[in-house]
Amino acid sequence: MLRSRVLAALLVSALTACGGSEDNEGPPNNGRPGEDLRPNVTGKYDVTGTMTLEAATETSEEPIEDMVRISSDTNANNKALRLSFSSLGCGPRATMTGETSFLIIETACPLPPVEECTSELVFTQGNGLRGDAGALELSVAGAIEVTCDGRTSGVGIRYELNGTRTAASLPGTHEAALTATGTNSLLERARQAALR
Repeated sequence: MLRSRVLAALLVSALTACGGSEDNEGPPNNGRPGEDLRPNVTGKYDVTGTMTLEAATETSEEPIEDMVRISSDTNANNKALRLSFSSLGCGPRATMTGETSFLIIETACPLPPVEECTSELVFTQGNGLRGDAGALELSVAGAIEVTCDGRTSGVGIRYELNGTRTAASLPGTHEAALTATGTNSLLERARQAALR
């Protein structure tokens, strides 16, 4: 009898050491080591929101509509993402911080030269979250830096965007190096503000 009680106590102790019930494991895809969570956020999103330009003497806010593509960066670890704004032809890098959240990593995005001036959009901070209903919330900040005749000026830029996923990215999708294929009027106004 004593022997069976000792065996029962050892069995209960062993089960407790193994982690107990499955109720405490959390939701699926909760970031177990080595797990690739990027498919939870990758895809194409139609977004709307605002772009704010912050120059030394003035701030202006413009409504925008755009398409943002989030893809896996296959040349890095399984948390690395790359974003691309359709209107810019480029975007920042990011890293997964949770099941459906990511953090923007500082990324310089060269823009096409205009006359004798060169410029780049430098993304410095931000974050994104794909909510339970599938909507993307994206906040990105940085600056447009313009260099003309050896003089560099800058204007702050901030995007606050929301949108829905219109298509998922295929596994292993990778975008080319960050280069802009064109500009839009908002960016041109930002360049002009930086030169004042």
